[in-house]
Amino acid sequence: MLVLAINILIMAWASQEFIMEQSKPALQDDSPQFAVICNEPGNDWISLRQGIDRAAEEYGVAVEYIVSAFSGSEADADSIYMAVESRVAGIAIFQTFGHTGQAIAYAKEKGIPVVTMVNDETDSEYDIFVGINDDLFGQYLLEAVQGVGKRIRNVGLIYNKEINPERSEAVEAVLRQEYDLQVVSRTSSYIFDTSETMKELTMNSKDLEVICCVDDNTTQGVAQTVVDWNMVNKLHIVGTGDSENVLSMVEKGIISATIVTDYERIGSKAIETLYDAYRDESGIYEPVDKCLYVVTQETLDTYVKEREHEA
Repeated sequence: MLVLAINILIMAWASQEFIMEQSKPALQDDSPQFAVICNEPGNDWISLRQGIDRAAEEYGVAVEYIVSAFSGSEADADSIYMAVESRVAGIAIFQTFGHTGQAIAYAKEKGIPVVTMVNDETDSEYDIFVGINDDLFGQYLLEAVQGVGKRIRNVGLIYNKEINPERSEAVEAVLRQEYDLQVVSRTSSYIFDTSETMKELTMNSKDLEVICCVDDNTTQGVAQTVVDWNMVNKLHIVGTGDSENVLSMVEKGIISATIVTDYERIGSKAIETLYDAYRDESGIYEPVDKCLYVVTQETLDTYVKEREHEA
């Protein structure tokens, strides 16, 4: 395992295909250095970084960002091995590729705590999860669907099985208790090919009233398809995310509601948790409080103003 990790480190440094940046808070000589990993950065990553940078300055720690270091199913695990061999004091990872249980166990063996942000690593008993409980997310989505109308019976669910399948399963379980549910999974993460998934879903159920999506790109793709099919106000969409496109479609009434996660708060909490673990304080880590919001056409202005104020 050690030889593998060292080889990974050498290959990564030799290829120089990744970005490694260091935050620059006012540091003391004994300040810990943490590695923060993301191999597929997107809009969520920008907000996470804002929270991480703020907390790094508050706690006086150095943060090295390892961004897009590797690709493929072992990308996240390889990044953890590389960080361990760099002898950092702690690791936080926004996991996007494959499973990292063995890599996290290796970090634990070396005395390095690992925080998983947003998405939990279900194959590991050693990581410290900082994010949203999947069952709670399901309850928020259910409330959003209920807000569309009291007589809703036929609901569709589209999810990307490569992105947080545990969350999708939790959402499915909650919705099945209340509605006649049709479920379709997609393997692509692209927006433009969502229409094919929509065709599959509507062929299975011609009486659909609401379509739920549990990732940002699927939400945008479904909304665009509903517009193209001239089905606005006939097919309601409950989606995920607060990208410009999603919020614009909420404003226009194309998307009925979107579930928004406060990634900045999660990033801040991740550094706070790593700092406590590094100092070996309580060993008891509380879940992140109040990180989910339901944004509708009626609440959009308030949400945007609060977000701009926090920024």
